[in-house]
Amino acid sequence: MRAVQTAELVATGLGATCAVDVAVALSPGESPRALIKALEALPADAAVMLFGHEPGLSAIAALLLDDPTFSGLDKAEAVRITSGQLRWRFAWNAEAPATTP
Repeated sequence: MRAVQTAELVATGLGATCAVDVAVALSPGESPRALIKALEALPADAAVMLFGHEPGLSAIAALLLDDPTFSGLDKAEAVRITSGQLRWRFAWNAEAPATTP
């Protein structure tokens, strides 16, 4: 439920006009390989954002990158993977000091 809510918030923030789909393969305890198979069935130009929980998301990233040593994701961390390549990692830091203008 939290992952769906986060996906909806991000989609709204990005002004996305597409629907948020729920993939059962992203549920805790499901096989990451099932999600990879579903992703492979999409058109080559499809853009997909995945929201979920650990350790599933890290396992999916490792499969997409073909890197079994992929370092697990931290809470609230995002990665961009394009064509099997890790483009960036971003982790939100709730403990970072606030800046004032």
